[in-house]
Amino acid sequence: MATGGDDLKAKFTTFADFGKNDKTKTGRMDSKQATKMLKEANIIDGKKYTSNAFDITFTKAIADRQKKSDPNYPKGVKTINFDGFADLLDLIAGETKKNSADLKAAVQGLAGPKTEGTTVCAIRLFLWGTK
Repeated sequence: MATGGDDLKAKFTTFADFGKNDKTKTGRMDSKQATKMLKEANIIDGKKYTSNAFDITFTKAIADRQKKSDPNYPKGVKTINFDGFADLLDLIAGETKKNSADLKAAVQGLAGPKTEGTTVCAIRLFLWGTK
């Protein structure tokens, strides 16, 4: 049976690799993917904690890892690995005055990335200047 940390890591990997092919899967998450994950977990609600505040926190989490001279975070990197994600949740907990364990439980409760609202449009090819 998976432990809580293993389940959190599995959810992280699922969202980090969502929409990528086998060549581009890195096991790292950028701000867009993390925002999607936290919106689905209702951590980013748009009122008490916004996506703009999250972007600042995301950048702060990367900068904190770079200050610790983590070799996984060279200068200019814009993605986080699982350890950085755990630190990110701790930073969010401090900013929102919520318990870090509650945030981790909310992420663990996710089923996976949702694709609701994604529709395929029937678009006909139209070439300008032709009759």
